[in-house]
Amino acid sequence: MTTGRPVFLVGIFAYVLSWFLPVLLIPSIDGAHYDLGWGAFVSAVAICFAEPAAVCVKTLSALSALTNLLMVGAVFILLRRRGPTPRAVTISLALAAILNTYWFFLSGPAWAVGISPFSEECSAIGPTDGPLLAGYYVWLFSFVLVAIASHLHRGGSAAPAR
Repeated sequence: MTTGRPVFLVGIFAYVLSWFLPVLLIPSIDGAHYDLGWGAFVSAVAICFAEPAAVCVKTLSALSALTNLLMVGAVFILLRRRGPTPRAVTISLALAAILNTYWFFLSGPAWAVGISPFSEECSAIGPTDGPLLAGYYVWLFSFVLVAIASHLHRGGSAAPAR
């Protein structure tokens, strides 16, 4: 993995860092506090068990939480594998990054186009009173970086030898 090693290392650093950066500003009676990356993960898992949440919200939250297992597995594969990375790893990471944009559309920026995260379609999603913070974007970008590193580890888009 010499070609994509710097990209891979930055991606892993970004992923680990994202677990400790603020993701959301959560309002409460005692005043607002920041939900860090690990807290946001716990919140995503909790949504899966929330009673009034819509099925689509539960499903997307569960899948988004599972992408973290995918990232850990991909890192393990990229660190242990000597030959080219299987294409499925690269595609899975890219699809995980796309899936994880779900949170962007569900939180603050959705208000810019008149979609409320507290609408009936997005009921019981929790207190997302503001836009997503740096932790979310670093987390999302880490999936993109590791997917790029995986692609580079595959040998880019070169066709296999026949």
